Amino acid sequence: MILAAIVGLPAALAIWIAILSKWQRGMYMLILFMPFASGLAVYLRPNPAGALLKDFLFVLPIYAVFLLLHMRDFRHTRIPAPITLLFIAFAAIILLQMFNPSLQNVLSGAIGIKVWILYIPLAYLASAWIVRAEDLIKVLRLATAVALVPCAIGLTQFIMSSTVGYEQTMTLFYGNQAAAVTQGFATFQFGADFYRIPSTFSFVSQYSGFVLMMLAVTYMHQSVEPHLGWRLFAKIMTGLVFIACMLSGARANFVFAPVLLLVILFLDAKLTRMAIWLLFGPFIMILTLQTAGLDVFAVADKTGGLVTNYGSDLVIPDLINSLVNYPLGKGVGTNTGAARNIMSAAEIAAMPHPVEGYYAKAIIELGIPGLIVLLLILFSIGAYALGIHRTTKEPMKRSCTAAITGFIIVMAVHSFKGWQIELDPVNVWYWILVGIIFKLPELRFDSVIEARREAEMAKGQQKGRRPQRGRGRSTHTARIRR
Repeated sequence: MILAAIVGLPAALAIWIAILSKWQRGMYMLILFMPFASGLAVYLRPNPAGALLKDFLFVLPIYAVFLLLHMRDFRHTRIPAPITLLFIAFAAIILLQMFNPSLQNVLSGAIGIKVWILYIPLAYLASAWIVRAEDLIKVLRLATAVALVPCAIGLTQFIMSSTVGYEQTMTLFYGNQAAAVTQGFATFQFGADFYRIPSTFSFVSQYSGFVLMMLAVTYMHQSVEPHLGWRLFAKIMTGLVFIACMLSGARANFVFAPVLLLVILFLDAKLTRMAIWLLFGPFIMILTLQTAGLDVFAVADKTGGLVTNYGSDLVIPDLINSLVNYPLGKGVGTNTGAARNIMSAAEIAAMPHPVEGYYAKAIIELGIPGLIVLLLILFSIGAYALGIHRTTKEPMKRSCTAAITGFIIVMAVHSFKGWQIELDPVNVWYWILVGIIFKLPELRFDSVIEARREAEMAKGQQKGRRPQRGRGRSTHTARIRR
């Protein structure tokens, strides 16, 4: 820890100075840091400060600098007033639940507040951050490039687990934390072992959420990128991210990854791209599973059973029990994993049994009023996103609205099962994408379209200048025959 402090304090000071000079730089650094934040927190265990690194290094300094020195940039935000009012109502309910008599641990309540609302302001900052189409392309380039690292490591972990051994591989990457990040080296049987892969994260849910979200980001990137090399890279990354979704160890991604792609393609309505994915998507999925030694029919059968069982045995019962037993809530943080970790055994015993569903969790912590406002927020964001997409005519912009709208819709459905919206790194990226979609209507892609046209013309001219093989020989032969 002394070594970490010696190295970390100067690095933190340099980051804060960079943010102080330009708050937008902090947003870029946050995106660069997110794929490694929770993995670094595992490395720093048992010190709990590791889980707060991204907040103290980036999020809170960005907020402070923006509020104190750059409030004039708030004029660039485009979050609708009704959604802002819903955010305020939601924050009020959360703060009121801090005074719930059932909540005995104030610190766990503070952690609950952080998890629920700390990252919502990123929507406003993202909306102020993206001023031109070129700004969006810079963000997408950075996100796509850095995503290569977790995907490569995740796939490497899966391959090594299949060949070297699961425990040996995870111990090599995570040392004595290997059992914790893999839920006790948990596996599933689909004709072969299907491993829970953490990649650069602290557990499989974070990694699977990251690669699922990156499907939308890389799709946006390949749609708007003017540079031919970057566009090819984005297309390759889309396929790589899809494979990573299949081999992340999260069975839910067998459902949500194809569904997300189908929703995006349906909204974008680009027939050629849709035909390519409908033709090659199932082939890539089947080839990936078979290459990994997994039985495709077993995966399909057990995934179908999983969806049915989750609905009938987990999601619906948890919602009903939460509505019946906790209509007014038990207090913020009472069902939040990080908050429960600092409770005493007696405090945990007095708390409700933890649930997986985001909506059931909202009832337990915030009561029915909190659930209603949360549903109104998610519904309003989805409705506005669909409205923006419906009125967008420019092809590049339309692909972006399709990707973000598809992601928002899938996350709303996913929240019946899990907490992706409050887990790293989706908890940051969800609100960034919300801010971007509200800014998209006023972005102009004229220069991007022109740059892409020039790049394609230059490529065509290069092809035209290349001598065709055999042309000289054919001419010479024709002259001889004449």
